[in-house]
Amino acid sequence: MVVAAAAVVGAVAAETLVARRVRDAPFVLVPRTPTLGGSVPLRAARSCPPFLLANGFGWYLRPRSPITLKRGLRGVTAEGADVSTRVRSGATIEVTVDTGISLAPPDSVRCVLERPRNLRDRRVECVRAPVAPGESIRLRLLVSLRRGEQIVLEGVLAAVTLWVLPPEIRIVPSEDGSELVRAHVAFFDDAYFSKKRGAPTEKYKRLERGVPEATKTAPDSVTVVHLGGAPPRVTLDEAGIPALVLSAELDTEFAFHGRVVEPTVDRAALRRREPAIRAAMRAALGEEAPEAAVRYFSTYITTHAPGDPHAFFKPATLVATEPGWALVVDGPDGDGLEGLRGITDPSWFHALPAVAEIVGARGRVKRGQTLVTARLTRRDWLRASLVWE
Repeated sequence: MVVAAAAVVGAVAAETLVARRVRDAPFVLVPRTPTLGGSVPLRAARSCPPFLLANGFGWYLRPRSPITLKRGLRGVTAEGADVSTRVRSGATIEVTVDTGISLAPPDSVRCVLERPRNLRDRRVECVRAPVAPGESIRLRLLVSLRRGEQIVLEGVLAAVTLWVLPPEIRIVPSEDGSELVRAHVAFFDDAYFSKKRGAPTEKYKRLERGVPEATKTAPDSVTVVHLGGAPPRVTLDEAGIPALVLSAELDTEFAFHGRVVEPTVDRAALRRREPAIRAAMRAALGEEAPEAAVRYFSTYITTHAPGDPHAFFKPATLVATEPGWALVVDGPDGDGLEGLRGITDPSWFHALPAVAEIVGARGRVKRGQTLVTARLTRRDWLRASLVWE
């Protein structure tokens, strides 16, 4: 299967975004930080470069002054800004506000308005949408607000991220992706899992510092190798950005009461995944795959250290690009779950771990719902500078 993006672009000429604002603009655009202003757990700050890189991707949009919304019997009133509101459902209202800020990216770059991944008020959801160059950004928010309640909108409400369209995305069988499978086997070896039993291995962090050698792959393309389970598909998202999407293969429930995440899954269905994964890896390698590399996929779900309310899903799919691209991976949302974002370097690391945070005592992922959404952008634009005119 071959899916071509709307355009193929090379390296961008400059990594600067031009911004303008009207006088007394009601919103400000501020940089994100890898530690989210110092609020991330110490374990993640020390050991998880993909999480830190995702935290610093783009800019935050926040109001200069708090916006108070009150919902009564006759509708919604707003104080602090000129907003329009309408009821979307019994408990959800849509809020639209003009930020007074416009952006002028280079022709090769698309600006997207989206929810601030890894940090947000969970009662507020930013509607993902493209930002029209040169036009004032209109923010659309879905706010959970019942009759008799009020909410104060302040702090981070949305994020602006920058995207460069990738070359064609090729989904190939395992025997055509042997180099990717060998790279996966080399990373997730027996030593990796032995060290992980006691503490984070920090293997990704160590390798990244040394500028790892890129895996050999087809030029001017994105190669996706499917090894079993729910097949990946390529779509265009709401902003016209190509997205690699994988669905959840199993119904899964999680309990978290402050100590460890306790997953509940159909173990028989989990075991049925394994033979197909082994066969696909055997076809790629020409021999039986090492047990550790198979185990990475066959476990499907893992949890981290006590006190960490996160679940990691590991679909049996690998992605590879030439150097210079970044893979932006979003985990699943669900009842009691918040999907987190990570950014990896797919030129040498090819797995697609999807992370979700359990935000209550229980969380749930249903079979067939979106488990992973992965998009690509150029690494140069992950740390672009902002210039006001």
